[in-house]
Amino acid sequence: MGDAHENVGFSSEKTDHKGDKREPAKRKIVVPSQLQSRKFWLALAVLASSTVAMFTGHVDPAQWMDSLMAVFGVYAVANTASKFQRKQTK
Repeated sequence: MGDAHENVGFSSEKTDHKGDKREPAKRKIVVPSQLQSRKFWLALAVLASSTVAMFTGHVDPAQWMDSLMAVFGVYAVANTASKFQRKQTK
């Protein structure tokens, strides 16, 4: 005995308006433009290297926090400057 609601109007396969079966859409990985910038990857590399240095005992947590704030500050100022530069060139 099957469930009364089994396969009622639902199908896992997609069909077009004529009832022909379509292939499922292939998903593409979309990388936002912010993740493609050199500034972002450089900031991420400095963050990763300072984190490794903290866990290996080369810097203490206070120094790590100072470097983290400095990296964020430089990254934020560089992004702001590049956005103002693009606005002025338009």
